Amino acid sequence: MKYILGVLSLLLAGAVVVMAWNNPAAHIALTVPFIKLTIFTNSFVYIVAIMVVGFCAGLLMGSAFALNQKEKLSPYKRQVEKLSVMKDSNQSRVEVLEAKIKTLETALQQSLENK
Repeated sequence: MKYILGVLSLLLAGAVVVMAWNNPAAHIALTVPFIKLTIFTNSFVYIVAIMVVGFCAGLLMGSAFALNQKEKLSPYKRQVEKLSVMKDSNQSRVEVLEAKIKTLETALQQSLENK
């Protein structure tokens, strides 16, 4: 599913770039009011810049989410491993006790047969 969504997003991004490339005569005035700067550029540069900024923002948000999930998953993995070790330890104790019981039963049977 993630591959399908990735391919679709690349196709949509490519479509936006192609549409902007086919209309290079459209000029956009970018005004920065704080420093009274006006930049005239064509729509292709503007649209591609917006796409790059959006891609970087999505990448940063995705990596932050992945790191958060990794931090939550590490203690859970340790807890599961700890429980697994405890289960194996308890299982080995039970097996040792069962072996001792069988040995004692065998010794009891032999002592009863010798009397």
